[in-house]
Order: sequence, then C-alpha cells, then structure tokens
Amino acid sequence: MIVYSTGCPNCEILKKKLADKNVDFTLVENKDEVIKVAEEFGITNVPFMVEVYNFSESIDYINNL
Repeated sequence: MIVYSTGCPNCEILKKKLADKNVDFTLVENKDEVIKVAEEFGITNVPFMVEVYNFSESIDYINNL
C-alpha cells in the first residue's frame, strides 16, 4: 500500500488509522510525485492510497472482480 500525502490534517488521520490497524504502507510526500500520480489516476484530493499487487495478487484480484 502506498499513501500519497501532503501532511494535511486528513493525511495525518489516515496515517494514524493505518498505523493503528498495523497496515504496512509506504509514505510518499514528495509534492511532484504526489501530483504526478494524482493526475495519472484522476485523483483531485489528498490523501490517497494506491495498492501495489505482485503478479499472483493481481491474478487473484482480477479473478475476484
């Protein structure tokens, strides 16, 4: 799980909730990277999360759609 954040209050809430649930995540706070990924996915606000799947997880995800 990748969390894209600007350090805003909502970002802090999301990071705390993930930590409280022991969810492993990578935090990206580089403004240029956040903007690039947000534009790529059509996202208009932060924070947002992107889940990264390996091959077998991708197949499982697709099969469960």
